[in-house]
Amino acid sequence: MIGAPLTTSPESNSRLDGLLWERAVGKVQCDRPYNFSTTPVPLGNDICKRCRGVHNLLPPQMITISGQLLEIDVSVLAEDEHSFITGFKLVYGEKMSSINFGYQVPQKQIKIDLRGHQLRGFEAFAGEGGIQAIRPIFDQKYEISHSMIGKPNTTCQAVLLAPDGELKAFAGDFDVS
Repeated sequence: MIGAPLTTSPESNSRLDGLLWERAVGKVQCDRPYNFSTTPVPLGNDICKRCRGVHNLLPPQMITISGQLLEIDVSVLAEDEHSFITGFKLVYGEKMSSINFGYQVPQKQIKIDLRGHQLRGFEAFAGEGGIQAIRPIFDQKYEISHSMIGKPNTTCQAVLLAPDGELKAFAGDFDVS
């Protein structure tokens, strides 16, 4: 998910409250065995229809993005037929610490170098199990990079996350089950 400003100042204490959010949502992928011993659950609750259990999502993680962002390291977990974007590492200059968002997969990161580019958003490919791939969008008339990060399967939906204003924040839920 990516946010763009409405009218609030980024210095505001409630800096994420005034953002207009664009969303790309993948479905939680249940890898647990089927459970036919209990009756199916009614629609509208958090119980998985496959395993009849609850999939624990971490509380949503929200981070703001500074204009001093130099690169984004995208963690990619490869599967046989597709991949998953598990998180980002926001890399700033020497005066600011890097910020981790989501899960980091060491040695499985692809760098987006932002030096000389203005990042405006992403084209996200959402499907079974989460976000399977992304493409960065840069400033020149929403130029979508030809380089896709990750490998989506054929059932993914492409979602354009390109707010009209400056990219200010990321938010996401991460499955820990």
